[in-house]
Amino acid sequence: MERQKMFATALLAFFVAAALFAGVQVVTKASAQPTEKTWYVSIGGSLPSYSTDEAFGFYPHMIVIDAGDTIVWTVTSAEDHTVTFFSGKPSFNGLSPIAVFPIACSQSAPNVYNGSEVCSSGLLVQGEQYSLTFTTPGVYVYTCVLHPGLQGVVVVQPKGAPYPYTQEQYNVIAQQEMAMDLQAVQTAVDSYQVGPTSVSGNSSVYRVAVGYQPQEITTASLSPVGNSGVSGNVTVQVVSPQTVQVKLSLSGLTPGKSYSVQ
Repeated sequence: MERQKMFATALLAFFVAAALFAGVQVVTKASAQPTEKTWYVSIGGSLPSYSTDEAFGFYPHMIVIDAGDTIVWTVTSAEDHTVTFFSGKPSFNGLSPIAVFPIACSQSAPNVYNGSEVCSSGLLVQGEQYSLTFTTPGVYVYTCVLHPGLQGVVVVQPKGAPYPYTQEQYNVIAQQEMAMDLQAVQTAVDSYQVGPTSVSGNSSVYRVAVGYQPQEITTASLSPVGNSGVSGNVTVQVVSPQTVQVKLSLSGLTPGKSYSVQ
């Protein structure tokens, strides 16, 4: 759980820092939409070429929406999951009773997230859905409390801002990300060799691996805001339980010039 909290904190800190120093935002490509939209994210899943493996992830890993939009998460794997936003507040143990029950964002609007409260789906099984409407622009990291390290990112733009991708494009991205995760699973399985260790009494001990742990990595492109002329890209990677590596590459900065927060 400490690793989970560390990664979420690092991602939030990074996006704030990137905005402060560069005045940039996530690249937008498509035209603005006049009305609220509903977006869909899958939790877990599998592909025909990896029939014996299940992917542990939110697909797509990161989604960019506008204020007022709604996201619907659907569990597509046999494994149980949660969708939980801690909003910078202390997390709870995934094995505690509170983890399996839904937590409303507020009594008056249980499925409306403003970025400041704890909201959680509670335990979701295969085929079940959970939805939230986002009202406040910002960058929000969410997690599955049952599986430390399983996290996603929601970027909420101001209402009316152009979207970077359509739902159809996100579906393609989700399939690509799932394939990469499943390939990591298969690589880990193929590379692990079960070998016996001899012990006294003519007995042998066999050690097997349970699960896998690929390195977590998130990337994003950054485009100019206004007339700043600043653009670039960023990579955030968890290289160990204690280390998060952030690589920020910017071009167009003018020495001595200040850049405002966007």
